[in-house]
Amino acid sequence: DRFGARLHVLKLPPIPRAPLLFWPDTLLLRRTLRRIQPDVVHAWGSEWGCGVVASRLGRPWLFTVQGLLTWYREKIPLAGYARLTARLEEVTLRRARVATTESTFAVEFLRQRYPALTVRQVEHAPNRVFHQVTRRPQTQPIKFITGSLSHRKGGDLLLRALNQLQTELPFELTVVGGRNESLLDSLKDKLSPELERRIHYRNNLSSAQVADE
Repeated sequence: DRFGARLHVLKLPPIPRAPLLFWPDTLLLRRTLRRIQPDVVHAWGSEWGCGVVASRLGRPWLFTVQGLLTWYREKIPLAGYARLTARLEEVTLRRARVATTESTFAVEFLRQRYPALTVRQVEHAPNRVFHQVTRRPQTQPIKFITGSLSHRKGGDLLLRALNQLQTELPFELTVVGGRNESLLDSLKDKLSPELERRIHYRNNLSSAQVADE
C-alpha cells in the first residue's frame, strides 16, 4: 500500500510467454482479478501482449496504444517477435471497445481502420523529474540525443542524415540504450568509421540520468 493505492505484483513462472500467446499471463491475472474485483482493467501497450490478455479476462477494459505496431508493419520489415505482437495488436483492436493513444496521427489511423472502436486522445504525464530539468544545451560540439536505435524508430534515417553532416558540422550523438548490431550491420557500407566514433551509448539509465542527458 502506498499513497492510498494498493499495488499487486504478480510473479510469472519462468516459462516462454510469447510462444504460448501470453496464456500464462492470462490465467494468472484471471485468478488474481477474481479476488481483487476491479471496476476496469487498463491494458497498457501491445509489446507484451497486454491488450490481448485483457480481452480474455471477462471484465470491462480499455486499451492504450503506444507503438502502433499495426502501422509499423505496413512500413518496415518487423522481426519475429515484433511481427507476433503486431498481429496480437490487430486482434486486440478488433475486440476492444475503447482505446486511448497520445498522438493525433494514431487517433486518425485507428478511427479509419477500426470504425467500431471509440478512440480518445489521452496524453500521459511524464515523470516529474523531467519538469525539473534546467536546460543547458551543449553547442560545442552540438549534441544530438535519441532513444535506442531501431528501424521502427527511424534510427537508420537518423544515422544516414548525420553521416552526410559530419564533414560540415561538429557534433556528437548520445544514444540512450545499447548498440543495435543488426541495424548497424545493415548500414555498415553506408556509414563512415568517423560517425561511429561520434556515437556514445548510455544504457540502463535511471529517469534522473535520462533527464540529465
